[in-house]
Amino acid sequence: MAKHSLTSAFTAFLLLTMLASCATNPNANYSHSSVPAQAELAQIDELEIKALDESTYAPTSDLLYAVIAGELSGKLGDLEGSRQYYAQALDLTEHPDIIERAMRVAIYAKDWPQALYAARRWVAVQPDRIEAHQILGVLYLSTDNVDGAEKSFLKVMQAAEDSPRQGFAIVMSTLTQVKHVENSLALMERLVSRYFTSAYGHLAYANLAMGAGKYRLAVDESELALGFNPELTKARILRARALNALGDHELALGEMQALVELQPKNYEQRMGYAQMLLQASRYLEAAEQFKALLEMRPEEMNIVYMLGLTYVQAQEYEQGQFYFQALVDKNR
Repeated sequence: MAKHSLTSAFTAFLLLTMLASCATNPNANYSHSSVPAQAELAQIDELEIKALDESTYAPTSDLLYAVIAGELSGKLGDLEGSRQYYAQALDLTEHPDIIERAMRVAIYAKDWPQALYAARRWVAVQPDRIEAHQILGVLYLSTDNVDGAEKSFLKVMQAAEDSPRQGFAIVMSTLTQVKHVENSLALMERLVSRYFTSAYGHLAYANLAMGAGKYRLAVDESELALGFNPELTKARILRARALNALGDHELALGEMQALVELQPKNYEQRMGYAQMLLQASRYLEAAEQFKALLEMRPEEMNIVYMLGLTYVQAQEYEQGQFYFQALVDKNR
């Protein structure tokens, strides 16, 4: 919870405490010398009425106590205590900020049932909050509920400004952080089947597969992406990387070389080609590509370092020394 929100809550809690105190001892905070008699009586009557209105103050007081106690427990390192207090707060409010906070505390405490309950509540009170659907979807994946995750991430897809292109980008960036790889792949397969003609969907699936070490799947999905959009350069690069990972080095290098020749000013493609040549131990060819990259970005010292390293690996020690010395001189 934000510092300002907590401060406001604490202030309100103190105010309620003072009201109750004044009702018990109405003369505690007012003197005849400072408040006229009639005003004092009116103030006391008002305080007594408010203090006795339990239907207004008791639930709020319980909520504020649970929130403050939860925050203080967390600050003191008592995670379980914080989780318990926020579990109480969940049943006392419809405020989205408190519900979200309770969910995050439960996640941190690894109490998945409470986290799921809170996430569902958050979605219910803020159905247009995309982040709520994302987190609920991730929690579903973490508990092996792919069906629930599909519903949540479909909400994300539908809310994206440039759906499905932007939607798949959001989903992919979220799923790359999920540890349950098989569940993530199963979810992506379902989403892609719903938007089968989207090249960006197949590209996202290929990226996810590549990160999971499913190289053949990455090749297949990259080819589908290219089938729907032959100009999608990222899919060509990804296909070449997957082929290279599968051991088909010559085909992968041939595809990357063709891409570089087609778009010689494309820095990303040439860098990918240079790195692939390096992995194939074709050091002198890699060095030529790094030189071309250095011409494109003369101030990029990482390329100078890569040139020095590449020449050393090629046993061209004088050339390697030249670039390493240039790197040292630049950093003086």
